[in-house]
Order: sequence, then structure tokens, then C-alpha cells
Amino acid sequence: MTAFLMPSPPYSPARKLLLNMELLESFFDLSDLQTIMTFARSCRYMATKVQWYLQRKLNILSARFFQSDKELPFILNACDTVVSGSTALHFLLPISSTPWSPTDLDIYVPFRCQLQLSCLLKKKGYHLQKKSKSKGSLYSVSKIFSILTFAKGHRKIDVIVSTSDCGILPIFQFHCTAVMNFITAKSIFCGYPSLTFRALSMINGSPLYNGSFSPVGVKALIKYKNRGFTFISCPAMHEFGFVCKSA
Repeated sequence: MTAFLMPSPPYSPARKLLLNMELLESFFDLSDLQTIMTFARSCRYMATKVQWYLQRKLNILSARFFQSDKELPFILNACDTVVSGSTALHFLLPISSTPWSPTDLDIYVPFRCQLQLSCLLKKKGYHLQKKSKSKGSLYSVSKIFSILTFAKGHRKIDVIVSTSDCGILPIFQFHCTAVMNFITAKSIFCGYPSLTFRALSMINGSPLYNGSFSPVGVKALIKYKNRGFTFISCPAMHEFGFVCKSA
């Protein structure tokens, strides 16, 4: 698993490597996050450009659901929340070669911050549309207290409330490894980079063992298969011990 911290080293005026920003942005749009972060480590100047690019992507995401491009980072920081699901996966992949886009926003929040987050969303014009205890069989629901669906016109935000003070626990109960990722206000986390950046995924065996895997879960797997992911078995990756589900 890999956490990508948004780089923020000081700018070095001694380095006079000036590249056209449109050219750099085009290059980043063609690259996945792992490649972009490798590029950022080449020098301080490039790190500042990668930081600008990633922050811009987060601001664009914020503007899709809020009036200001600064509101989503503020909410993530203030409520100790993360963004996960299709949105986080889309953030990791190359823009130019990823034809699909997420339609809603999944925010994961610890139990202690759910009221604060709900109040903030209502202040931003969202209203509570639905409240449920689970989301079909997409999750093993043991770590989910409730799911709150907020709507504002055509915009929709699902708030997944954890049963504990660790809001990210439900993410690792998702149906497959491809979506075990999340975005915070200042970092990006990928649970299975060796698989995800090769468009590979393994199915989470927990719902199969506890009998909670239903046609809804199968539909979700089909969705990611249609998005270009290939599902593999655990033995197929045994040459990489760190991705073995049994271990």
C-alpha cells in the first residue's frame, strides 16, 4: 500500500528549468499518479509543479459539488474525513486515457464527526435525501454505522459513517481492491498500487465467506470490469508476497 503526500518543498531559484505549463499539464494528464510522483521526486522545481497540478485536480473536484473550489479541502480537514470510491480511483488514473467519470461523491467520516459534517453540507445547500444502515452488498457492513445521502439539484454526496473514530475502516471492506483508495486534504492513499496502476484487481473474499455478496455486488464488479479492470485470483500474484490476501 502506498500513500502519496502532495509534495511541498521550497522553490529553488538556482534551478532555471522552465517548462511550458501547458506542456507539463498535458504530460501529467497522460500519466497515472505513480508516474507523476516519480516525476515530482526528480527535483524541487518539478515537485512544486506536481503540487500545483494535484491541488488543481482537487479544486476542480470541489467545484463540481460546491460553489468554491476551496470548500471540499476545508470539509475534509475540518471533519477528519476522506473521499473514496470511484472518485478516488479516478484521481489516481491518467485523465487522458480514463474515459469514465464518477457521478457522485463518497465521503467517509468517523462517527464522532457525522453531525458536524451534516451541518456543513446543509449550510452548502444540500438536503438529506435518504438514510440507511448499509449500501446493499457493496460493503461488509460491520464497520458502517449508517449511510447518509445528500442531494442538491443533480449533485449527490454519499456520507458513509464509520462505527468507530477511524473513518477509513469501511474502505477496506469494499468489494475489490481497485477502490481501496482515499483522498485527504493533503494526501492521496492507494491500498494496492502494484495492482491498481496495472488495471488489475482482486475481489474481496470477506462478503463471499460471510454470505453477504449479492447481485448488487456482482453489478459493481461488472462496472469496474467495463472500466478496464481485469480481476485476477490471489495465486496469480504470489510472486508478490505483499499483495497476497491470505498473508
